[in-house]
Amino acid sequence: MLKETWNNSELASRSGLIGGVVVILTLTFIAAWWLLQSRNGVLFTDLEPGDAAAVVSELERMKVDYTLAVDGTRILVSQDEVHEVRLKLLGSGLPLSGGVGFELFDKAEFGMTEFAQRINFQRAMQGELTRTITSLKEVKFARVHLVMPEASLFQKDKTSPSASITLFLKSGAQLDQQQTEGIQRLVSASVPGLETDAVTIIDQYGKTMSALAEAESGPAIVTTRLHKKKEVEAYLIEKTTRVLERTFGPGKAIVSIDVTLNFDQTKTTREEVIPGSKDNRGMVRKRESRSQPGTKNKQKGGGELNTEVEYRLGRSVAQIVSTPGGIERLSVGVLVPASTTEVQLKQIKDLVAMAVGLDPVRGDDIAVHSAAGEILPAQQDELTRSGSTGLQTAEAVTDDLVRQANASEQGQTPGPDSKTAGLPAWMTALWTQHAEIVISIGVVLVLLLLLMIGLISKTSHKKRANQRRLLIDERERVLNQLKTWINTDELTPQSEGKSS
Repeated sequence: MLKETWNNSELASRSGLIGGVVVILTLTFIAAWWLLQSRNGVLFTDLEPGDAAAVVSELERMKVDYTLAVDGTRILVSQDEVHEVRLKLLGSGLPLSGGVGFELFDKAEFGMTEFAQRINFQRAMQGELTRTITSLKEVKFARVHLVMPEASLFQKDKTSPSASITLFLKSGAQLDQQQTEGIQRLVSASVPGLETDAVTIIDQYGKTMSALAEAESGPAIVTTRLHKKKEVEAYLIEKTTRVLERTFGPGKAIVSIDVTLNFDQTKTTREEVIPGSKDNRGMVRKRESRSQPGTKNKQKGGGELNTEVEYRLGRSVAQIVSTPGGIERLSVGVLVPASTTEVQLKQIKDLVAMAVGLDPVRGDDIAVHSAAGEILPAQQDELTRSGSTGLQTAEAVTDDLVRQANASEQGQTPGPDSKTAGLPAWMTALWTQHAEIVISIGVVLVLLLLLMIGLISKTSHKKRANQRRLLIDERERVLNQLKTWINTDELTPQSEGKSS
């Protein structure tokens, strides 16, 4: 059938079929070569020159083939050996991140002086802190320097330890104030006698990042206090708006609150007297009675009698320390729709005062008025909220992509999804590791199938047309034969009559 189809096809169809088969075979060969060739995986990335040299030396000792990329900061090995080689390197105690840790003391050396031991201990502390800080996802690598003065019994003025940290952040990464302060507290808690304010942190550009140093400056204090003020006002406005929306509906009332915070830390000592007996004369502390014999009166029992009584009152002493950031004064303004009556305004005023905790003794004030016209919806607020929602969604998608990228770099396989659920293990692994190749082969096979279907359909159409043409030709030939026979029969009697 194929031979007959090939013989009946035209030259253009034969050329197209040959070209399609050649293209499909070429694509299939390229896909198979790409699938079967050895692929490299990332062993380590963003390495310092010293760390890269140490890893390369260890790989050569282990006789493992490797490839350097990105100016020597990334090392690639065979995809099948990534996990095994990485575990062997980490288990061999290879000093990465530019320093060594407490593995310095794994091999004890006899005869080491006290000075050498102290220096090794300082190096180990610096290396361990460097590894811990580098584990943060925003930090590319770090350098830690400790100043640990030698303790002496005869030293009059003791020097406190200090630390300096240089952080090299990843591209586009930043540390906020809480993270910087966390690094300070981590280092201060790791070194005995090290105060938090004695830890200085700078970035790769030489800018100071120490949270405590920034907090002591004037602009930082103003910014912190303003941020706290906005937080309290936003909380009270949200609380009041939620109450009013139940009555008037969303966007029908406007609330504005101004909060005055007291950031002064005061210490008050209060002393009160505790009354004693019922006559408030206090408690008797001491009573003395003695008799002094007189010079003139020699009688028994005579003499001068002196009595001293001291009353001692009880006292209650209390010390009260106020925390900075307390509310000193509240000013509340509420605007409601024009249809609100005077009675409702009074009720709303009392309700809002109870909701925000208004204190007239403190000097708080509240004003509730009805709007002269229609209250327009807060379109800007809605846009802001929708924008923030979009940002949150974008951040969630970005975090998911970063997590997948980190998982692929570390050689972790993502969990099964709906595309691979219910498939055999080898098909799941093939789809997970070579999804692009599988899709390419599938597309090529579909195109080949469509090409074959088109050729078969075209050939069948031509065959049916040929059959119809053969039938027509056969019918004409039969009709011609019939005509010939008829004419022959008519001519035969005439010839016989003439001969007679």
